[in-house]
Amino acid sequence: MHHEFWHQRWEEGKIGFHEGKPNEHLLAHGPKLSLEDARVLVPLCGKSVDLAWLAAQGAEVVGVELVTSAVEQFFAEQGLVPERTKVGALERFHVPDLTIFAGDFFVLDAATAGGSFDVCWDRAALVALPTGMRERYVAHQRSLVRSGGTTLLVTFEHDGPTTEPPFSVPSALVRSLYADDAVEALAVEDSPLSPGLASRGATFVRDHVYRIVRA
Repeated sequence: MHHEFWHQRWEEGKIGFHEGKPNEHLLAHGPKLSLEDARVLVPLCGKSVDLAWLAAQGAEVVGVELVTSAVEQFFAEQGLVPERTKVGALERFHVPDLTIFAGDFFVLDAATAGGSFDVCWDRAALVALPTGMRERYVAHQRSLVRSGGTTLLVTFEHDGPTTEPPFSVPSALVRSLYADDAVEALAVEDSPLSPGLASRGATFVRDHVYRIVRA
């Protein structure tokens, strides 16, 4: 989506994607990923509480979020005062074991991030991107994860319209996008309809959880 779309969503408080607690799929499958001392990437992280949960497992967590106010809200709500520095086109917010870069995800490279990542946690990134951006996103995300590293990916499958996120991302598409990697389906679960999807005519939502090992 265009940058203006997300800035407007945050400005208007239309952030139904924000859960306010650690994601249930992360709680179920995250402990299997050897998070202690791992470097964990969280693309398009918003102000997700998942960031704090991952850091509490002993991981070094790096989030990336387009909207600066979302990053500011995260640290304020966690009671943390980050060090803020400009890094090229990005702004780096840092406390021990947790960094969030405010700016365009596609600008971040491994050198700026402090190295490649062992784990990527994607609950809200791929499903937020329309068809024309998904291949580019996956290519860039993979460039930041080391060979043998793991992506824990959650996607949604639904019968709602395709005009705005969260987009339906079926299993066949995930396997096509990550065709070079080992893709393992961990879970498929029916999920309650969000008010937003229900108002747009969707009749079901199904969560898919994948473990993807980088080639």
